Amino acid sequence: MFDFFKKKMDNTNEKSNISNMNENITELMYPIDRPSPTQFFVDVRTLVGCWLQEVMKKSNGAHWLKTILTYPCFEHLSIAYKNQIFCILIEIIDENTKKSYLPNQYRDNLINECNKNNLIPCVYKVYVNDPLNPAYNTLKPIGQGWNLYHAVTGDLIDVEGIVSDLPVVMSEWELYDFAIQIVRDYIVNQLHYQILSYQNIIGIDPQLWFEDEHHNKKFVVIRYTKYPENKTPKPDNILAIKNNCNNYGGYFASVAFHGEKVPDLLYRGDKAYLVFGGLEEI
Repeated sequence: MFDFFKKKMDNTNEKSNISNMNENITELMYPIDRPSPTQFFVDVRTLVGCWLQEVMKKSNGAHWLKTILTYPCFEHLSIAYKNQIFCILIEIIDENTKKSYLPNQYRDNLINECNKNNLIPCVYKVYVNDPLNPAYNTLKPIGQGWNLYHAVTGDLIDVEGIVSDLPVVMSEWELYDFAIQIVRDYIVNQLHYQILSYQNIIGIDPQLWFEDEHHNKKFVVIRYTKYPENKTPKPDNILAIKNNCNNYGGYFASVAFHGEKVPDLLYRGDKAYLVFGGLEEI
């Protein structure tokens, strides 16, 4: 099946915030030199983001949870709306032949991760004439409004009908992603270093790569914990991770969460207290 992603052949950093993507994972590690999407997919994803943004403006509090196309990933975009999280793959479909260019593996990965973490697996379907030689002026969503289809049933999702203000406990993946966000913000805003790439799939290390002031590439292994703990220990395989990345300097980061209402429970949309002490050299 044709894939709208190509392998990046050099070590050039991405020029925009939507340019990382998947390749095969070896020993649960991911390389800093990762594949990149074709320009066509980048353009389609930008358009989809704009279309969804217009719908979100009319909602009662929907906001982006993920806009950066991370590597590796199981979704292209994600949106938090009240007590639900919508993880989205973009499906490009030839309007004339109705052939889909979304690999089944991508859909399966999305469904698997969403099932494990109480997320809603969504597909945003886009029509275009001849995706291999696309006519950009033919790009359009196949439906109106949110245009989100359930990845399992194929049914159009009634977004407004399934969100509510009922409390929903944050999943392991959500807390993991939140912890990575804390570390990313610290590296950019406090250390003033450039993020090269990051990924939020549980079980794959390291979580983040950055470049320091001397243009040295560094990696960060990130873990989180919850109340009553204030720090999580380094993983048992930390030295193996370092050895697999032996050409680069490495750090460990611990993030602890304390819920505002119930200390050891964190609910979607609620405030949380953080305990984060920066980067610890490995």
